Amino acid sequence: KEEVKPDELLITGGSSQGLDLCCTTFTSGCKTVAVEETTYFLALKIFETHGLKIIPLKTDADGVLPSEVAGLNEPVAFLYIIPTHQNPTGVTMSDARRREVVDACKEKGIKVVADEVYHCLSWGDVGVRPMGCMGVPGVVS
Repeated sequence: KEEVKPDELLITGGSSQGLDLCCTTFTSGCKTVAVEETTYFLALKIFETHGLKIIPLKTDADGVLPSEVAGLNEPVAFLYIIPTHQNPTGVTMSDARRREVVDACKEKGIKVVADEVYHCLSWGDVGVRPMGCMGVPGVVS
């Protein structure tokens, strides 16, 4: 069981409000975000409402490709991903892929916004921890 400290917790009225807060907080100096090639359609609407440029990144059977993050050639405020039971594909990223993606983002100075909305909906153990439990600065989960 993971312990969440009160100063690390922000309760929102849902993922839409959380994404709106991320856009307001993280994109003041950079108006570009990266997303999984296929992603939650309402997230795209929120990003568009904030006037953000959206860069889709290719994925495979284990989620977003770290090489896609490494290959970004412009500043990106954050990478928005759904690492567990991705919507709409259903893919769950392995721990190894999560680490590779976080490392690639860290190298580029990109924050990770991991939408963990489906993490608790698994039958049994998902086998991976939420990305916010990785103990890496710049990961919002």
